[in-house]
Amino acid sequence: MSANNLPSVDQLEAWNRRLLDDQHLLDDLKVTKGWLPETLKELGIGFDGQWIIIPFHDWENGPANVMKYKPRRATTDTGPKMLPFCSGHGRSLYPLPRSWPESTGAGSTIFLVEGEPDAITARSMSLSARGRPDALEPNSSASRISGKPDSARSSCSWIAAMQAL
Repeated sequence: MSANNLPSVDQLEAWNRRLLDDQHLLDDLKVTKGWLPETLKELGIGFDGQWIIIPFHDWENGPANVMKYKPRRATTDTGPKMLPFCSGHGRSLYPLPRSWPESTGAGSTIFLVEGEPDAITARSMSLSARGRPDALEPNSSASRISGKPDSARSSCSWIAAMQAL
Protein backbone atom coordinates (compact mmCIF):
# COMPACT_ATOMS: atom_id res chain seq x y z
CA MET A 1 0.00 0.00 0.00
CA SER A 2 1.13 3.52 -0.70
CA ALA A 3 1.04 6.31 1.85
CA ASN A 4 -2.48 7.36 0.86
CA ASN A 5 -3.80 3.80 1.44
CA LEU A 6 -4.28 3.16 -2.26
CA PRO A 7 -2.52 0.17 -3.81
CA SER A 8 0.87 0.90 -5.32
CA VAL A 9 1.39 1.07 -9.08
CA ASP A 10 3.26 -2.26 -8.80
CA GLN A 11 0.27 -3.87 -7.04
CA LEU A 12 -2.16 -2.54 -9.66
CA GLU A 13 0.06 -3.91 -12.42
CA ALA A 14 0.23 -7.31 -10.68
CA TRP A 15 -3.58 -7.42 -10.43
CA ASN A 16 -3.84 -6.47 -14.10
CA ARG A 17 -1.49 -9.34 -15.05
CA ARG A 18 -3.48 -11.72 -12.82
CA LEU A 19 -6.68 -10.85 -14.68
CA LEU A 20 -5.06 -11.07 -18.11
CA ASP A 21 -3.61 -14.50 -17.22
CA ASP A 22 -7.00 -15.89 -16.12
CA GLN A 23 -8.56 -17.08 -19.38
CA HIS A 24 -11.69 -18.41 -17.65
CA LEU A 25 -12.37 -15.02 -16.03
CA LEU A 26 -11.59 -13.17 -19.28
CA ASP A 27 -14.06 -15.40 -21.14
CA ASP A 28 -16.70 -14.82 -18.44
CA LEU A 29 -16.24 -11.02 -18.56
CA LYS A 30 -16.44 -11.05 -22.34
CA VAL A 31 -19.72 -13.01 -22.30
CA THR A 32 -21.38 -11.27 -19.34
CA LYS A 33 -20.08 -7.70 -19.72
CA GLY A 34 -18.72 -7.46 -23.26
CA TRP A 35 -15.26 -6.57 -21.91
CA LEU A 36 -12.31 -7.28 -24.20
CA PRO A 37 -8.83 -8.22 -22.91
CA GLU A 38 -7.17 -5.38 -24.81
CA THR A 39 -9.51 -2.86 -23.14
CA LEU A 40 -8.82 -4.36 -19.71
CA LYS A 41 -5.09 -4.10 -20.35
CA GLU A 42 -5.36 -0.53 -21.66
CA LEU A 43 -7.34 0.64 -18.62
CA GLY A 44 -5.28 -1.36 -16.12
CA ILE A 45 -8.29 -3.32 -14.86
CA GLY A 46 -7.19 -6.11 -12.52
CA PHE A 47 -8.32 -8.97 -10.31
CA ASP A 48 -7.30 -9.42 -6.66
CA GLY A 49 -8.73 -12.92 -6.28
CA GLN A 50 -12.21 -11.77 -5.23
CA TRP A 51 -12.94 -8.43 -6.86
CA ILE A 52 -12.39 -6.81 -10.23
CA ILE A 53 -10.10 -3.84 -9.53
CA ILE A 54 -10.86 -0.61 -11.41
CA PRO A 55 -8.11 2.00 -10.98
CA PHE A 56 -8.80 5.71 -11.44
CA HIS A 57 -5.93 7.90 -12.57
CA ASP A 58 -5.35 11.59 -12.01
CA TRP A 59 -4.36 14.09 -14.69
CA GLU A 60 -0.70 13.04 -14.31
CA ASN A 61 -1.71 9.37 -14.80
CA GLY A 62 -0.99 8.50 -11.17
CA PRO A 63 -3.40 6.46 -9.02
CA ALA A 64 -6.22 8.66 -7.68
CA ASN A 65 -8.73 6.05 -6.53
CA VAL A 66 -9.50 2.36 -6.84
CA MET A 67 -12.92 0.74 -6.91
CA LYS A 68 -13.59 -2.93 -6.27
CA TYR A 69 -16.30 -4.39 -8.51
CA LYS A 70 -18.10 -7.71 -8.29
CA PRO A 71 -20.39 -8.31 -11.26
CA ARG A 72 -23.66 -9.83 -10.07
CA ARG A 73 -24.42 -13.18 -11.61
CA ALA A 74 -26.56 -14.86 -8.98
CA THR A 75 -29.86 -13.57 -7.68
CA THR A 76 -28.82 -14.74 -4.23
CA ASP A 77 -25.85 -12.34 -4.20
CA THR A 78 -27.12 -9.48 -2.05
CA GLY A 79 -23.78 -7.87 -1.21
CA PRO A 80 -22.55 -4.65 -2.79
CA LYS A 81 -21.30 -4.88 -6.33
CA MET A 82 -19.04 -1.81 -6.06
CA LEU A 83 -16.91 -0.67 -3.12
CA PRO A 84 -14.10 1.85 -2.71
CA PHE A 85 -10.74 0.28 -2.00
CA CYS A 86 -10.33 2.77 0.82
CA SER A 87 -12.32 5.71 2.11
CA GLY A 88 -11.54 9.35 1.46
CA HIS A 89 -11.17 9.18 -2.30
CA GLY A 90 -14.04 10.42 -4.46
CA ARG A 91 -15.33 9.19 -7.80
CA SER A 92 -15.65 11.31 -10.89
CA LEU A 93 -15.84 10.70 -14.60
CA TYR A 94 -14.23 7.41 -15.58
CA PRO A 95 -11.87 7.37 -17.25
CA LEU A 96 -10.58 10.92 -17.37
CA PRO A 97 -10.65 12.34 -20.92
CA ARG A 98 -6.90 12.13 -21.34
CA SER A 99 -7.02 8.39 -20.64
CA TRP A 100 -8.37 7.56 -24.10
CA PRO A 101 -6.88 8.90 -27.30
CA GLU A 102 -10.19 9.21 -29.16
CA SER A 103 -10.98 12.18 -31.33
CA THR A 104 -12.83 14.94 -29.57
CA GLY A 105 -13.11 17.24 -32.56
CA ALA A 106 -16.24 18.62 -34.13
CA GLY A 107 -18.85 15.94 -34.72
CA SER A 108 -17.37 13.54 -32.16
CA THR A 109 -19.76 11.89 -29.74
CA ILE A 110 -18.85 10.93 -26.19
CA PHE A 111 -21.55 9.01 -24.36
CA LEU A 112 -22.29 9.48 -20.68
CA VAL A 113 -23.09 6.09 -19.15
CA GLU A 114 -23.98 5.05 -15.63
CA GLY A 115 -20.82 3.93 -13.92
CA GLU A 116 -17.39 2.56 -14.59
CA PRO A 117 -18.46 -0.93 -15.77
CA ASP A 118 -20.61 0.60 -18.53
CA ALA A 119 -17.72 2.84 -19.58
CA ILE A 120 -15.50 -0.27 -19.87
CA THR A 121 -18.19 -2.00 -21.95
CA ALA A 122 -18.49 1.03 -24.23
CA ARG A 123 -14.72 1.18 -24.69
CA SER A 124 -14.72 -2.53 -25.58
CA MET A 125 -17.27 -1.63 -28.28
CA SER A 126 -14.93 1.12 -29.57
CA LEU A 127 -17.32 3.80 -28.34
CA SER A 128 -16.11 6.94 -26.64
CA ALA A 129 -17.83 7.06 -23.26
CA ARG A 130 -17.38 8.28 -19.74
CA GLY A 131 -18.96 6.63 -16.73
CA ARG A 132 -20.43 8.51 -13.82
CA PRO A 133 -21.97 6.57 -10.92
CA ASP A 134 -25.04 8.79 -10.65
CA ALA A 135 -25.48 9.54 -14.34
CA LEU A 136 -29.09 8.37 -14.40
CA GLU A 137 -30.17 9.30 -10.87
CA PRO A 138 -33.15 11.69 -10.61
CA ASN A 139 -31.27 14.65 -9.13
CA SER A 140 -27.87 14.23 -10.76
CA SER A 141 -26.48 16.91 -13.01
CA ALA A 142 -26.27 14.35 -15.83
CA SER A 143 -29.95 13.54 -15.44
CA ARG A 144 -30.93 17.21 -15.51
CA ILE A 145 -28.87 17.67 -18.67
CA SER A 146 -30.53 14.69 -20.38
CA GLY A 147 -34.01 16.08 -19.73
CA LYS A 148 -35.38 12.55 -19.48
CA PRO A 149 -38.38 11.92 -17.20
CA ASP A 150 -37.85 9.48 -14.31
CA SER A 151 -39.56 6.58 -16.11
CA ALA A 152 -37.45 6.99 -19.25
CA ARG A 153 -34.04 7.47 -17.66
CA SER A 154 -33.00 3.87 -17.14
CA SER A 155 -30.60 2.85 -19.87
CA CYS A 156 -31.14 6.07 -21.81
CA SER A 157 -27.40 6.35 -22.42
CA TRP A 158 -27.24 2.85 -23.90
CA ILE A 159 -30.32 3.46 -26.02
CA ALA A 160 -28.68 6.56 -27.42
CA ALA A 161 -25.45 4.65 -28.00
CA MET A 162 -27.21 1.84 -29.85
CA GLN A 163 -29.16 4.31 -32.01
CA ALA A 164 -25.90 5.99 -32.98
CA LEU A 165 -24.44 2.76 -34.37
